[in-house]
Amino acid sequence: MKTLKVLSTILLIFYLGSSHAQIVVEKRPNIVWIMLEDWGLDLGCYGTKGIETPVTDQLASEGIRYTNAFCTSLVCSTSRSAMITGFHQNYIGAEQHRTEKAEKQDLPYGIEPMPLLLKKAGYFTALMLYNKTDANFNADLGFMGEDWKEREKGQPFFAQITLGGTHRAWNRDPKNPINPNDIELPPYYVDTPFARRDWANGLEQMQICDREIGDILKRLDKEGLTENTLVFLIGDNGRCHIRGKQFLYDPGLQVPLIIRWPGKVAPNQVNEDMVQTIDITATILDVAGAKPKHPLQGKNLLKKHQKIGNSSLPQGIGWEEHTTL
Repeated sequence: MKTLKVLSTILLIFYLGSSHAQIVVEKRPNIVWIMLEDWGLDLGCYGTKGIETPVTDQLASEGIRYTNAFCTSLVCSTSRSAMITGFHQNYIGAEQHRTEKAEKQDLPYGIEPMPLLLKKAGYFTALMLYNKTDANFNADLGFMGEDWKEREKGQPFFAQITLGGTHRAWNRDPKNPINPNDIELPPYYVDTPFARRDWANGLEQMQICDREIGDILKRLDKEGLTENTLVFLIGDNGRCHIRGKQFLYDPGLQVPLIIRWPGKVAPNQVNEDMVQTIDITATILDVAGAKPKHPLQGKNLLKKHQKIGNSSLPQGIGWEEHTTL
């Protein structure tokens, strides 16, 4: 009889332990990373004149809008190589834009791409819509599919979604055309009808992308995923105008950064700290409980006490202790 009681107790402990482990796994958030091609701060929530971006503006009001976010390089492949690893592109030998040598080389120091680390941590990793990675190295990036619907039941997911419309050439917005007289050109532009029309065309394309962002967010709502999904919205490099993309000035490096995480990140925050896009990588890996072999060169944006890298977060500590409310 004693033996039976002992066995029953052991089984109960095992059951409760397993149940707790399952709960911990299931409460890890889904992560959706929306990346705009070649886009800067030209959004309604950043004060741009002439454009209407109600979806993005609402997203910003529901979380944190960063006003001084910068990418680590002024063109897509080098910038994206840093973001997908969490290390500066010159540190991993990926600083040359789409060269044959760079694309064939392996990552150094045992560094693994972020989606691969997430995959190893139990996440389903999806590369969705405009399936652009543009990594200047040879490695398994770790993407498992093209849509989060392919995941196992209850499995948390990471989805990287690139909206390619903001990359030139732009489409006009038939639903909401912009009058060139309503826009504001930077002071270093010659104010001509051509320059105004070109600038307005870019803003119209962003209005189209704003509705595409709305479609993504509506899908999260429809599938009951919003409350447990951390959403990032950023650009891969600065705006595609003179003194923007491929120019080493602020407009070539400065990008929008908006973070929404219902119940974990308080709404209506504006953060003026200078941050960089590889901080997003560190944030995602910390939140997901995925630990890289080496401390990353970014920092977790959601930690109450910022430290360089994410090595200060021991494996097994939950993300709920390290979020900004």
